[in-house]
Amino acid sequence: MFFSIFIYIEPIEEYPTIELSSDMTQYSDMKKYITNETSEIFDPYSNYPNYDTITEENFTDTYDVSHLKFLYIGKGFNDTNLLINKSYDSTYDVIVGQNYTKNDLSEEYYEGTGSISIALSESFSRLTGAKFSYFWVKNVKEMDTFIGGFRNLTKKEANFDIIVMSMFREFFTIVNNTGNNQIPMLPFYRYDKWDNCISELLDKYDQTIFIIRSGDYGVLSVDAQYFSLLYLPQTFIIGASSTSGSSTFTSQWSSGTLACVTSGASDTLTFGPARFFPKITVASSFGGDRKGFGSNTAASIFASVVAMMKTKFKDKYKIDYRTVLYAVALSSTIIDSSHPLWITNNASISFNPAYGYGRIEYTKLISETLIKHVDEVKGNFINKTIYADYDVKLFTITFAGEEERNFTFDFPEGDMKRVETVSFIFHLRHFYYSDLHFTLTSPMKTKAVLRSGAKGERFSEEKKHLETMEFVILSREFFGEKPNGTWTISVKHWNYVPVDEIWGMKLNITGSDSDKELNINKTISTRKPFSNEKAKSTIKFSDNQNKPRQCMEKVSVNFNLSDLGNVSREYNDSSTSEEKDIRYLSFYLRSFNETNGTDSERIFDLRPKKINLSRDKNKPIEYSFYPPCILKD
Repeated sequence: MFFSIFIYIEPIEEYPTIELSSDMTQYSDMKKYITNETSEIFDPYSNYPNYDTITEENFTDTYDVSHLKFLYIGKGFNDTNLLINKSYDSTYDVIVGQNYTKNDLSEEYYEGTGSISIALSESFSRLTGAKFSYFWVKNVKEMDTFIGGFRNLTKKEANFDIIVMSMFREFFTIVNNTGNNQIPMLPFYRYDKWDNCISELLDKYDQTIFIIRSGDYGVLSVDAQYFSLLYLPQTFIIGASSTSGSSTFTSQWSSGTLACVTSGASDTLTFGPARFFPKITVASSFGGDRKGFGSNTAASIFASVVAMMKTKFKDKYKIDYRTVLYAVALSSTIIDSSHPLWITNNASISFNPAYGYGRIEYTKLISETLIKHVDEVKGNFINKTIYADYDVKLFTITFAGEEERNFTFDFPEGDMKRVETVSFIFHLRHFYYSDLHFTLTSPMKTKAVLRSGAKGERFSEEKKHLETMEFVILSREFFGEKPNGTWTISVKHWNYVPVDEIWGMKLNITGSDSDKELNINKTISTRKPFSNEKAKSTIKFSDNQNKPRQCMEKVSVNFNLSDLGNVSREYNDSSTSEEKDIRYLSFYLRSFNETNGTDSERIFDLRPKKINLSRDKNKPIEYSFYPPCILKD
């Protein structure tokens, strides 16, 4: 099989991203956002007079949120910061590990302080009178320790309206069932104690909005999910894709992400015209020191927008989880519609496991027209579980190159008329990391990739033995569809070794008893990257006895900028010559049929590369990458 590499040239201001060897997010007009050119991180203690936030210039209306209670869960913040010390109320604090040192300026405190400052202070948002408490988990590693503290939230009469939780690298570990060794949480491992704990809280306070910022310090989703619990259908997940770049990000799991923010919280989670944290520290390799300013801030700002909704409509509408879900699903802007993972389902709702529902625009979320419509159509909540139709208890997952195995689930006619979320639940014997591939097809024939084995065999030899080995993958791709009929799960494995046994497969579907028509107000971003497909290279994936396949081995492509055609564009007069010269080359792969010479659709995105037109125009451009094993079919 052959694959061709194609190149996009992306305008810098629409697709800010990072260079492989750089720790800096670049914009066309850096002076608009940056006041300290030497700073590699956003400093919440510094003054940013020209910062572009969710406040429009000369805005007159503010939101008094003194009636709301916020809770932030994380490693800490510095409460001597002038932007937030008037908002901090320690009355309902929970301290599990260590709490704060007031003058501690360590980096996680910068992160927490900056996130809370931008979300709740009037200087950056439009909120006044905000009060928040903090759930301190500094140096907490064990899941059970965290849950023990979390249960206190159901005992205290705080009734938090909005909870924002940051997930950190190696945040959760548990004891395996073979001894006392602490092991990390596997992606989407179902931990019953956590399920019961959070369900108890949300049952008691049914209008609490729970927002999870997922990120391995805000970077790779596959790492973040390795230590996190991201499958809960009653929570909102804000993901991060800094290292993978903006429009070139490809998700490993369909985690039910509400939205995904790129490096600097800039592109895909944008409220109105705003962009946040334009310069952050990110990693260019695994194991680097990676800061989650982008996703942390995005989750906090989403919390502030939910606070606007709760305040504006407090006397008219119930702003609960389902209301916010409907509002985002019906109104977000589709980002990079050429991305191969975008799905427009048979209810006309668009979703992408990498981007969620798209760019969230806060002006739409606080529109009474939208919220009134959601209140009229969302109906009553229904939850139902269906089981796979097969006789054997265990099914051995087969090798790459063999046919997919299909399992069907029959959903009967009943009270549920509309799907909201779908959770695929299953057991594994061992769990080899990152090589399983699941596709779910709905009765309305919408097909979604729930899990993609795109990381190849990086962790394929690691066996993890946990208590139940039950896993859950949450999907929002089928929002709005009718549930009744046959659902089909297709299972495949991308490796060449026998990987595991799977059993206990079932689908948990949440939905509504309403069949009222949804008024979809999603728009498609009209700004497109420059593209030229003349520059391409053919990559052969060998698969014979004489030469093993070459996936996960370095491949280099060389080309000249002249191959890409005219890439000039208009800039503001204030732009510097260097800014005018910056371009991003965004690469993707298509399969190539050697027999008839035809190309497939765009099937896999690669990492972007930054160039300077003046500097690089007369020399060959070299691009190196590792073809992922998922392409070998």
